[in-house]
Amino acid sequence: MQINDNLLEACAKYGVKKTISCLSTCIFPDKTTYPIDETMVHNGPPHFSNYGYAYAKRMIDVLNQVLVVMLGHVVEIISVPVRDRLIETGSSRACSG
Repeated sequence: MQINDNLLEACAKYGVKKTISCLSTCIFPDKTTYPIDETMVHNGPPHFSNYGYAYAKRMIDVLNQVLVVMLGHVVEIISVPVRDRLIETGSSRACSG
């Protein structure tokens, strides 16, 4: 989580006006209804297999929201969930995203 804190602190310190934080789909609650969207991130605990990583990623969203309140409307900070895996067509190889 420290790298996320450092990045957002530097953005605030040096007057960065726009920040986009990429999250992981593992941040969503384990028990949920589908389809899911970004408003559902904090509606329950993540799956136990991703517990620590998922909460670290969720904290990026929390810190983003806190900074917007602290800094007022002079910044635009958004968090976006992204797909966890990118799979090449015709290949069984996958990479974490």
